[in-house]
Amino acid sequence: MSDQQPYDLEQELLSVNDAIDEVGVTSRLRRFTGKIPFAVQTMAMYYAMKDPRTSMVDRVIMLGAIGYVVSSVDAWPEFMGGFADDAGVVAVAVAKVSRSLLPEHFELARAFFGIDEDDDDDDEVGFGVPV
Repeated sequence: MSDQQPYDLEQELLSVNDAIDEVGVTSRLRRFTGKIPFAVQTMAMYYAMKDPRTSMVDRVIMLGAIGYVVSSVDAWPEFMGGFADDAGVVAVAVAKVSRSLLPEHFELARAFFGIDEDDDDDDEVGFGVPV
């Protein structure tokens, strides 16, 4: 009889979420929030990824998109004047996981950035997908 616990993929993904946070997703997004037009969508994906109601497939998609946004490896570096590649990755991810992005995730994201809901025109999941 083995004392080894069965592999828990969901717990492993939560550990990855914590590691991303430790790497600095929140500090990087706060620092660039004035420069990144899709910061609210990215942070909403972060909160959705931590939500136990979000499917594993959607979590993996969100993890990939967030990882790309915060990584220093880019197809089109920011110093060259653009977040176009990041915006594209976020747009595709948001379109794929829109069923998991709930209004409360956007409320948390706006609160994270200190955006008053009345001041924010972004009442959409992102990129034209209404909440």
